[in-house]
Amino acid sequence: MIKEFIQELVQQISDRNDIVFLTGDVGYQSLDPIKQLLGSRFINAGVAEQNMINVAAGMANEGFKVYVYSIAPFLLYRAYEQIKLNVASRNLDVNLVANGGGYGYGIMGPSHHVLNDLALIGGLDNIKGYIPACQSDVKRIVLESLNKGPKYFRLGLNHNQIEKKIDNGFGIVNIREEAETTVVSLGPIAQEFVGIHKYFDHFSCFEFPFTKIPSAIEESVKKTKRLLVAEEHTQSGGVGEKIVAMLHEKDIEFNFYHRFANHYEGGYGDQNFHRKQNGLDKESLAKIV
Repeated sequence: MIKEFIQELVQQISDRNDIVFLTGDVGYQSLDPIKQLLGSRFINAGVAEQNMINVAAGMANEGFKVYVYSIAPFLLYRAYEQIKLNVASRNLDVNLVANGGGYGYGIMGPSHHVLNDLALIGGLDNIKGYIPACQSDVKRIVLESLNKGPKYFRLGLNHNQIEKKIDNGFGIVNIREEAETTVVSLGPIAQEFVGIHKYFDHFSCFEFPFTKIPSAIEESVKKTKRLLVAEEHTQSGGVGEKIVAMLHEKDIEFNFYHRFANHYEGGYGDQNFHRKQNGLDKESLAKIV
């Protein structure tokens, strides 16, 4: 979704002179429109992610709105200390644009995968994570980026257009009176439920960490008494863990089914291979729904 993100961002900031965009020597043609727009305010910081975050923090401290772009694990893992101390704790206006969430970079292997990023983001002060489910969410997240404060955008790939209404950080995809299962998906995993011809309510997690569950999810779980959470993220620190704890605090009883990124069961391959290995593909999920 990075190409669509950049195209929308260019439209939204074309008349502003306070925008700075940094890249860690990645992006190439996808970033050409923003590079042409910003000129000297577009900076290739090189393969030096820790320094790039420090530069971003310094410029944000001087009043600029800063965007920092890289492949997700490079941006988050290599510079986590700088993000924690110099961006999040100081509540600076820095947007972390991370491409290839989950197994997004597929056959590039573990060095290019990020499976616990939301757990790390959720443990920081002030910062919010946004996980678009499809291309129709791009404008929404770009508008979020224009708000003040630190933000993390986990971009993936989904060509399906999944219409939904956002409520308390969740997208309400569909609610059916005859639903037998409540489904909560994370980001692009929503596409795996398209075309499953069974009766289920479907919600997509758009924002993390969330502080409240929409009443529609609570009512759905009370109705179906079956909750399936599917996320391309580790079990620990993810959506499933958090949502179950919040529902249990309200004494809602239900059977819970969780499909998540269990690291590397059976080697590695492209993104679809890993989803199938972890029960996150359409065929596997349809058996639970």
